[in-house]
Amino acid sequence: MYPFSEDRGLIETYVLTMFAAMTDTAQTLRDMVREFLNLTGIALSRLSKLSDRSPGYIARFLKGRMPRLDTADFVLKAMGLPPIGPRFLQEVREYFNVTGANRSYLGQEALQDPSFVTEFFNGRSPELCTVDRVREWIQKSTNAAERRKIETAVSAALSSSQDAGGAGQPVTGTPLFLDTKELASLLNVSEQTLCRYRCDGGGPEFHKLGRSVRYARPKVDVWLAERNRSSTSDPGEEPPEGSSEASEDSAEDEQ
Repeated sequence: MYPFSEDRGLIETYVLTMFAAMTDTAQTLRDMVREFLNLTGIALSRLSKLSDRSPGYIARFLKGRMPRLDTADFVLKAMGLPPIGPRFLQEVREYFNVTGANRSYLGQEALQDPSFVTEFFNGRSPELCTVDRVREWIQKSTNAAERRKIETAVSAALSSSQDAGGAGQPVTGTPLFLDTKELASLLNVSEQTLCRYRCDGGGPEFHKLGRSVRYARPKVDVWLAERNRSSTSDPGEEPPEGSSEASEDSAEDEQ
C-alpha cells in the first residue's frame, strides 16, 4: 500500500465525502491516480498489478477507459484508500427503503433498463458512468426530506460496517471465489469449456482445494482484461502453443 498520508481517518473522510458530492466519478478517480503516481513515483504497471489488473490497465484507464465499480474499488484499495462501492450500494438500498419504489422503476427511469437493480444486486458491477447516472437520478427524483433520510441511513450503515471491519472490501456483487458453475454462468460459456482450459491451458488461473476447484474473481478479471480486442484483426496476446484456446483460434481462422 502507498497511502497519501499517515492520517487514515482524514483520508477516508475526504474520499467518502468527495464521492458523496461528485458527478464524474471516473474523472475524479483519474485525478486521484495521477496525484498518487506523482507523489509516490510508482510505475503504472506496478499500480496495475497492485490493483489485480493487467500491466497496462492503469495506462488505458488514464487515457479514458471507463472502469466498473468493482475495478475502481480495487484501484482505490491499491492506493491505500477506502472503496466507494459500499456507499453506492447502500444509497440504492436506502432509496428503496425511503421511497418504497420497486426495483424496475429505478432502472427504467434512470437508465431505461428495468433489470439494472436486480442485476446489480445479483452481482453485475456497473460502469462508473452508470453509477453517476443513477445517483443523479436519485437526487433529482427525491425531495429534500427524502434525501436527508437516505443520507442519514447511508451514513449510519457505513459507520456500522466500519465498526464491524467490513467497509474496506471492494463491492463486487459476487463472491471473491467462484466455482466452475458460477464462473461458467458469469462468462456465458459451458462448464466443459472451463474444464478443457484447466487441462490444456489458456484459461483463468484456478485453485485446487482437495477435489474442489475455485477461481479468484480478481484473477478472472485480469484474464478477461488481457483478452480485450480493438478489432477482429487484433491478435491480442498469443495463447500458449498447443492450448485449447490456440486450437479454438485456429479453428475460427479456418472458418
